[in-house]
Amino acid sequence: MTNKNLKQTMKKEWQNVRKKFYYPQLPQPQLVEKIKGGGSFNFENLETTVEEPYVKSFRGKGIAATDEESDTIVLNECLTHELTHYMKHPGSVFNILRLQKAGQGIADAETISRLRRDYTEAQTNLDLIVAQNHPGTISIARELNQRGAYPGSLSKFQGRILELNLLDKRENLLVN
Repeated sequence: MTNKNLKQTMKKEWQNVRKKFYYPQLPQPQLVEKIKGGGSFNFENLETTVEEPYVKSFRGKGIAATDEESDTIVLNECLTHELTHYMKHPGSVFNILRLQKAGQGIADAETISRLRRDYTEAQTNLDLIVAQNHPGTISIARELNQRGAYPGSLSKFQGRILELNLLDKRENLLVN
């Protein structure tokens, strides 16, 4: 898939993702060459960015039968993940500050920031798996876990989520 086709796919998937969240008024996401983490939501300018090499890195990894299908699933999952940060986890700059303040006096600011990011990443991934039933999250998370992409405490937590195979158990989790 060319960069032009990838941009067209992202535009289409952005509309699909926004529809699930009742069309929040946000700028069109940007496909970029390099950012940390594959995708990002910026609370300052409300911009979503997705790293093109990140999307392409899942081709041939069992996410889908074709590269085009893989790109579509990964783009949708990444955009859904970033929009979930905006809408729920953390949901606002206030919640970022609240979580940061909660750790004051317990650890240094850098450690608290890392733990806060890990916490909201775990919340977001669980939300995509359990509440939103996103078809790409578990396979993408498994691939990222194999790559060692989850740092420290998040790696252990994400690994445990994958061990539990929450996708198969989500009905029980939602009922209980």
